[in-house]
Amino acid sequence: MKNKDTESQSKSLPHQVFLAGLGALALTLNTVSHLTTRLVERGQQATAKVKMPELPAKRSARGGRHKGMADTLEIGIEKALSHRDVPSKQQIAGLNQQIDKIEAKLTELGKTAPQR
Repeated sequence: MKNKDTESQSKSLPHQVFLAGLGALALTLNTVSHLTTRLVERGQQATAKVKMPELPAKRSARGGRHKGMADTLEIGIEKALSHRDVPSKQQIAGLNQQIDKIEAKLTELGKTAPQR
């Protein structure tokens, strides 16, 4: 009997690791969503306190400047999130690729495992 218990535990370990990875991803996405909501709320509070200057009518001439500001803002947000140990988009994409590879390997192992 102990042999079957040990065998079932070893089969479930990769599945448990997979589920732990999915749980970490879900928790991360939830944290990022909550953090984004809080940042938007604080931004709204800040704009309510300070009168925002009106933008000039000729925006097209300044388009490059606004893009540069957006890039700077995105870099700043990525740095802030990394200090809170929140993975970047690239890291999450890499984890998704690893999960896909693990799922494919598990499927392959399931097909090639001897039937008992």
